[in-house]
Amino acid sequence: MRIKNKKISARLKIVSATATVIFTLATAFTSTIAWFSTKTSVEVSGGSFTVKPVSGIQYELYYLDHFAISQDTNKDGNFNTVVNSHSGYEVAAANPVFNKVTFDDNGNVLDNNQNIVSDDLNPTNIRHLWPAHRLTYAIVIESGNLTHFTLESWDEETDADTKTKDDEDHDVLISLSWAINLYGAAYNITKTNNEATDVATGFANNYRNASLTDKFNYSQDLPADPVTPLNIVDSVSGESSDSTRTILYFSVEFDDSETTYYEYDDTTAYYTQSIDGDSNCYEKLILKDLVFTLA
Repeated sequence: MRIKNKKISARLKIVSATATVIFTLATAFTSTIAWFSTKTSVEVSGGSFTVKPVSGIQYELYYLDHFAISQDTNKDGNFNTVVNSHSGYEVAAANPVFNKVTFDDNGNVLDNNQNIVSDDLNPTNIRHLWPAHRLTYAIVIESGNLTHFTLESWDEETDADTKTKDDEDHDVLISLSWAINLYGAAYNITKTNNEATDVATGFANNYRNASLTDKFNYSQDLPADPVTPLNIVDSVSGESSDSTRTILYFSVEFDDSETTYYEYDDTTAYYTQSIDGDSNCYEKLILKDLVFTLA
């Protein structure tokens, strides 16, 4: 996937970080994880998003689990085997392996034994997303015709103590939405008897090397409007037929570019946008209640 280059030096400033989003519309949860080498743990809360099909569309959800480098070697995909959570991947490799997400009637994610999975192992729980990393999902259209994948609405929580100044010296609360990117694309993929194989093929041959545009392009200079719908995908590439399968891919990325960095001033207790800063300002901020529509 061709997305903005990230400076390696900037990555070294961060131990880990969080983009607080999960699929279900359950109430917010709380957990403690390590973020920074200078601050061993912080309390973070989870938000949520859901995918709402209309027009008779039925779908299956997959997540990018890992990349099979060789018979004995895997490269982490969405799931980081070192920290045992879904913190995302930096660079897509060859041989992606996607797993289907199974839900019960209440929207809980189930493991292979039909047990509800824990928060940390839930593939749709992306609150552990790190800067310079992304998580990728695939939606396979089982019935109906896909024309749009739209972010209808969303919400976020700021922190009264996490603030900066605008050009007119007014207080501005820093938002996590300034550092989150959303990408997506849909394709008609030649169908085989194995749906997961088709998902992997579409990612490797189409989505991985696509030139994608961030559809969640917010910043301090361009603040967000959560009630304005955003078209993440508005077309499907390739001819539709009985021998093809429509697959939509989307990625959530924690931006690690210099434009998202802020530096804290102990004297004023304000953050200032700076290429010498880091992502610490997003520590306790929450992105939540995203509602996507398949139409």
